[in-house]
Amino acid sequence: MLGWLAYNIKRALGIEVADDDEILLGKQEVEKAIRELNEYQEKIRLIQKWME
Repeated sequence: MLGWLAYNIKRALGIEVADDDEILLGKQEVEKAIRELNEYQEKIRLIQKWME
């Protein structure tokens, strides 16, 4: 997932692509990945509580 995030950061910055649609898609994918990482963080906390 982090590799995908890194690629999309480059894409959003126009490093990997030059097309405006691809740049927009990169930005959207970065936002999505950050939301998913935050969700994983919450799940980890919940699992840790269950294990205690």
